[in-house]
Order: sequence, then structure tokens, then C-alpha cells
Amino acid sequence: RPIALAGLMGGFDTRVTDDTTAVFLEAAHFAPAAIMGRGRKLGLHTDAGHRFERGVDPALPRTAIEYATRLVLDLAGGTPAPVTEAVSAADLPATATIGLRRARIARVLGIQIADADVERILRALGMDVSATADGWLVTAPSRRFDIAIEEDLIEELARIHGYEQIPTTLPGGASRIAMPSETRLDDLSVRRQLVA
Repeated sequence: RPIALAGLMGGFDTRVTDDTTAVFLEAAHFAPAAIMGRGRKLGLHTDAGHRFERGVDPALPRTAIEYATRLVLDLAGGTPAPVTEAVSAADLPATATIGLRRARIARVLGIQIADADVERILRALGMDVSATADGWLVTAPSRRFDIAIEEDLIEELARIHGYEQIPTTLPGGASRIAMPSETRLDDLSVRRQLVA
């Protein structure tokens, strides 16, 4: 008999009732691709399904199980058993290291941000930063699914450094508005003339 639909919902046979005396807590990580569409296909719209479809920090299960255990002990008492971990490192999402160039920051934002400020901001966001000749190599924490390319890092720098620190300037050069041709009419103009 199935005990759960992985990443979607627990089973009836594993529910907690007033007669429950022993509890087994499980915390898991499921890749979004493994869960995506499964709930809809089965007609299940669950919080777990929605979370896993969007991505969950693969480092979270250990923290979550410790927190849940502490809550159960505080509220109901009992004696905890040791934590058993089953990790398949090959199936966990890889954390990418992204190259961040000083010149690219200046080109995208239009300002220079001091090296010390770049490193301070990125480290404050939980990122691993190592200097290179033309910038940095940055590894985002596992919970930051939104950090995938250099521009994502630049966006974070702009946000924390402050958008108000970036000067607003209009594009240079003269703007030219093309005049419509007097000898050429579009189809709509011809139709309007013929209908009248």
C-alpha cells in the first residue's frame, strides 16, 4: 500500500490520530521536473506540490526536520530518535559558479561600484565570492534559484547598492520622427477613402 504521493500528499495510513504514540517525521527534496504537472494530472492542488514545482532549497530538509522535531517535543513531549539521512548527491541540483566582470557591472548600471562594496553586498546575500583578474567568481546559495547568470548578480548589486545611486540619463543624440510618405498610402487609408 502506498504511504504517500511523493512531493504532493501523505497517505491515509500514515496520518496522525488521537491514538498515535509514535511519529516518524520525513523531510525531502524533490526536483521541480519530478513534481511538475503531477498534481494537476491527479486532480490534487496541494501546498507541497506548489512549493516543489517552484523549487525548494535542497539544503532545507535537514533544517526542517530538526525544527519540526523541536516543535513536536515542545508541544507533545517524547523522546527523539536519531536522524537518518539518505542523500543522493548526484540527484541534487548543482550550484553554478558565475563569472561577474567589473566592466559588465559598469556597462549595465552606468556606474562603478567599489570592489569592496561588491564583495560586501554579495557576501551579505550569502554568496561565496572569490576575486579574479577582471572581477569575481560567485556561487549563490542553494536557496537562490533566481541567480543563474551574470545579469542576475548585477540586478542584486543594483538593488542593494540602491537604485537611487544610479543616475538617470536620457539617451544621447537627436531623435528623428519619420514623416509618413505622401505618395504611399496604407491599406486602411485606401479602404476608408473607397468606402466614403
